[in-house]
This record gives sequence, C-alpha cells and structure tokens, in this order.
Amino acid sequence: MLLKYRLLIRRIILLALLVWIPFIAACSSTKQDLPMTRVSLSKHACINGNSLLMPHLPLGVNEQIKAPALAGGTVRSGDFLLSFWLFCDPTLTSDDPLNDDYSEVKNLAFLSAFRYFGEPLDQPINLNLTVNSETFNSFAYSASTNDQILILRGATGANYGRISTNDQTVAHSLITGEPVIFLFTVSTSELLASAQLIASFEETPDGYHLLNAEIINKK
Repeated sequence: MLLKYRLLIRRIILLALLVWIPFIAACSSTKQDLPMTRVSLSKHACINGNSLLMPHLPLGVNEQIKAPALAGGTVRSGDFLLSFWLFCDPTLTSDDPLNDDYSEVKNLAFLSAFRYFGEPLDQPINLNLTVNSETFNSFAYSASTNDQILILRGATGANYGRISTNDQTVAHSLITGEPVIFLFTVSTSELLASAQLIASFEETPDGYHLLNAEIINKK
C-alpha cells in the first residue's frame, strides 16, 4: 500500500513539473525579451568633446565628421596603422533600432580606420569590430588595380557609424559599470593586425560620460 502511495505522489509531482516548466520558461523568455532601458551620453559630452582629437588617417575623413571626438588613437600593428575613436554625435537620438539615427547609447558613435605599409597583398582583407567579444561591424576590403594585386602599399580605409549590437552589449556595460572593450582586427586567412580600445564610463545625473580610455596594439 505504501508503495502505491509513493508511486502516486511521484506521478503528481511529475505532472506538476510538466505543467509548470513551460510556464516558467515562457516567463523567463518574456523577461529576456523586454527592451533594455535606454541610456545616453551626458549632454555635456558633446559640448566638451575635443575636436582636436581627430585621427590622422585616412586623408579626407576629418572633413566628413562634424562631431567631437571623445577618445581614441592610432597604433602600429604589423604592417598596419590602426585607428579607433569614439565620438559624441548629437544626431544619434532615435529610440528605433531600425533608424539610422539610433545608437544603443544615445549620441555615441565610432570611427575605425587603417593605413597599410606592407608589400602588396593579392587577396582582400577582412575588417572586424567587436565589443566585449560581440561582433557589431564586419566587412571585406579590396582595392584592386588588376587581376593579381588587391591591396597596395599606402592603401587606406575608414568606417564611421552608430553602435548597435544584438544584445545591447555597450548599454548593458554602462549600466553595470563594466569596462567596454572594443577590438579592431584585420585579417586574411590569418590575423594581420589588431588594436584594442578599453573605455570606462561614469553615470551622472544627465547621462554617462567617458571616464577614461586607452588604445593598445594587441598583435
């Protein structure tokens, strides 16, 4: 008789688990799908940004960017000069991720650029940007002058834009007070060059401002 009761109790527990587990999973999924609270740079960041902090490569890029630079720099890595900068761009205020004026941290933009000093390369190079290990910008670059040579000595390229990640990585890092680590890599079938920018932000009553940042050669 005791054995029958035990079996009955086990069946009841099993039935309860089968009923509640999907409900718990649904609640968990709903919680994860909730939009993250929007975060923004302090309004003073755009005012106090240093317009003299501009990358020296490639030529002509400076004239295209009207926003002041917050931090960044240029480092030599392998046969490349790599440049990575953070900007306060007052046009990036949209709350719609599909809008071109959206950045997951309002007003925060980036610029990556390179100059090549090595022997001509006969294959395209892949430029990849990650933030805290999540890729947010990646593309192939080539500048062919004939069928054999693609990348010549002195080749340059630049990419300016908003910051938007699938997991709201940058916004989450600001909220939790964690460093934001940007990694800019250049590769073919192997890694050719890389640079890392580590930035820390501090919350103020009217938004976040950059506390400190450092760019280093990672190769």
